[in-house]
Amino acid sequence: MALAMLYWWLRRTVVTPVFNEIVILLFRLRLLAKSGWRGVPTCVVINGGRIGPLVERADGALRYKARTGKDGETWYGIVQEICNPALGRIIEGRLPLIVAPTAYRSLVGRRSRTGANPSFVFERLFDQYPDLFEGTRATLELPSDFAEQAREALFRRYGLASGTRFIAFHARDEGYLTQQQPGQNWGYHSYRNSLIDTYFMAIEKVVAADLTALRIGAKSSQKVPADWGPAIIDYANDGADQMLDVLISACAEFAMIGGGSGIGHVAQAFGRPVIWTNFIPANPWPWCADDLFVPKLLRRRTTGRLLTFAELKELGYFPPGAPLYTTAHFDDLGLDVVDNSPEDIAGAAEEMLARLRGEPPIPELAELQREFRQRYKPGRPNGGNISANFLARHRDLL
Repeated sequence: MALAMLYWWLRRTVVTPVFNEIVILLFRLRLLAKSGWRGVPTCVVINGGRIGPLVERADGALRYKARTGKDGETWYGIVQEICNPALGRIIEGRLPLIVAPTAYRSLVGRRSRTGANPSFVFERLFDQYPDLFEGTRATLELPSDFAEQAREALFRRYGLASGTRFIAFHARDEGYLTQQQPGQNWGYHSYRNSLIDTYFMAIEKVVAADLTALRIGAKSSQKVPADWGPAIIDYANDGADQMLDVLISACAEFAMIGGGSGIGHVAQAFGRPVIWTNFIPANPWPWCADDLFVPKLLRRRTTGRLLTFAELKELGYFPPGAPLYTTAHFDDLGLDVVDNSPEDIAGAAEEMLARLRGEPPIPELAELQREFRQRYKPGRPNGGNISANFLARHRDLL
């Protein structure tokens, strides 16, 4: 028993760290050779196994390069795999990707062990560059032949007329994570989940605006009810296609994403506005100027009263450096997480549809948004906004 414990201690504290450093040194030399021995180029460590982190990390690096005048430099993304090769090829047009599983794991292990990356690794943390994503500029663009081919495939697959306009929507559940890692207990952040039925009122408004609604995401445990109508398509449960996965988010009029799921970053990278529904916690603030968000609220169990925004702020609900909560965290505080109501989600959809029609904001509602931002995000004049209709419905919390 003692020998076994000594073996695992040595492996964790000596063998693995030394192995990681050797791998990182060899990878540094590989990068140096790629530069023609002119210096080690900057590298971005990207979890390429999931579509959200894949595009979000690449997007962040590209925005940082543009903001700091480094667009002319060649950077590389290092991934352990590429979950969507079609998206990977588009990213590689601006950020070459190196698939190197051992080097990726060594860099992640070093970061976990020491809290720091090697000097050649760029890391964007939410609280380091809070304004990095503010604005609307797209960092990725669909090649014209890709867009044409994928659109044709989408319209043919669902019998849609050429030129059909559509939105993408998503309700977070554990279907994707359970599919990726069967047997893992994902209950620790189940508070981020939501019910697909609560989106129906919003989707009705979308369809009434002559838009088709495509439900995106991995195969989900929640299916779109069959009686929702032919203009509402459950693409998520209809068999994945890597080209369509990209096209739907990249070409949607807007995306409506539940629970802050990473798939929303695909739309952002291609410059499409996003409604972040059931958004919890409200940090980091949604990045792009055209985004809207609808936060989940919290209710105190002992009184049944909703917490005000000021009370949420005291809990660390808004600061960008606040920890990601767990379901147990809310239980320990005696708080219930309150999902967005159908009216909350539909109100945000109405705002986005009004923008598409070119309608100006209602002054009274815009003032509510300004007041909210001033109180809870001072010094951040840009970036996304909380849904004005949500604020109007919950004035007493403001």
